[in-house]
Amino acid sequence: MNEHSVPQGNASLSSRHVASGIPRHMTVEASQLRTRDGRFVEAQAEVVRYGTAARILRGGGTVFGFTAVGLMTIVVPGVHLVLPWLLPLIGLGLGAYIGRVTMKVGEVRGTCPDCAAEMVIGKSGAVARDEALWLRCPACTLPMELMKDRP
Repeated sequence: MNEHSVPQGNASLSSRHVASGIPRHMTVEASQLRTRDGRFVEAQAEVVRYGTAARILRGGGTVFGFTAVGLMTIVVPGVHLVLPWLLPLIGLGLGAYIGRVTMKVGEVRGTCPDCAAEMVIGKSGAVARDEALWLRCPACTLPMELMKDRP
């Protein structure tokens, strides 16, 4: 093995992500979808989970960035009346939301309990810790909740 070779363990991990089309930071987790009447269906979901430190850093960085740009607009004639206070307020709201996001869900795959169709639901979005993520079957539009807790 020469100095430019990649160790076999890293090469197989990288090729697995490239071959499947899954972004490197996402993991595929076994999940469950729950219908309104309480039935559970097994599913696979691409998920990125954020820890407490990552959420605080991302939210705080957003607040800091918007505040810094707002302070820089003080010297710009005309906009110095609005943006120095508006941008930090927008940053606070956006930072609070980003700080609450505990996971992002990519593609969800499973079988619909009503019509038995194979479901592939594209990017589903960000989920805060106290929010439910509801998805619909593309074939019959049955609403199902993605269960966020790890089994």
